[in-house]
Amino acid sequence: MHLVPNWIVGNGAIGSGQGGKLVIDNTTLTNYPICGKEDMWLGVEVWGNSTAAQGSVLNSSQGVFQMKNNSKIEHAYKGVLLSKENVPSPNSIDNTRNGGIAIIQSSEFYNCQYGIHCVNYSVGTTNLTSISSTTFRWNGVFKKSTVKPMYHVWLNYCSDVTIRTCNFLQETPLAYGSSPQYGTGIYAINSGFKVYSGCSAFPLPIGQDCLKQVLFVHNSQD
Repeated sequence: MHLVPNWIVGNGAIGSGQGGKLVIDNTTLTNYPICGKEDMWLGVEVWGNSTAAQGSVLNSSQGVFQMKNNSKIEHAYKGVLLSKENVPSPNSIDNTRNGGIAIIQSSEFYNCQYGIHCVNYSVGTTNLTSISSTTFRWNGVFKKSTVKPMYHVWLNYCSDVTIRTCNFLQETPLAYGSSPQYGTGIYAINSGFKVYSGCSAFPLPIGQDCLKQVLFVHNSQD
């Protein structure tokens, strides 16, 4: 785990100040039982500036969170929030902190009520947030049994997010009750996002399409 200044740990969450950067590499972020009692934690908050452009991953005034190399976030209410939550009010967002950046590569979100939540940000022509080769998984009752799955990826008035070769899995739907409580893979409201498949046969000869048997597409299971 690599921390660049302006990252804060407290209130059951890890949060960035503007301009902070956190990289987790082959690392698991999980809950910690208190007095022997299992519960869920708030997750990672990537704080931004809703009126500023993102710049670049290496030079940004926004908070940056990078997750790679088989890293995992598990048992969180929101695995990654690209803003700041007004604790203790659930889903009450400080919209002045929108615009944080998440670069998610070859990782997993396990039993998080929400995997990634991008909130109301459309400054500039490019959004640097991207999610690639990552699995979002619900399996079994959550650490807090009254909590039900919601969205693996929730895009709320966000533009130009890139999603590439990911899996969105609901492996035990009957553990959560009826079908409205099974959860949703990608839920988008007034947002723009790009979804790409991949090919395991690389490089391909010029002009040759990827064959179906080596074409990796997004997998949604329920």
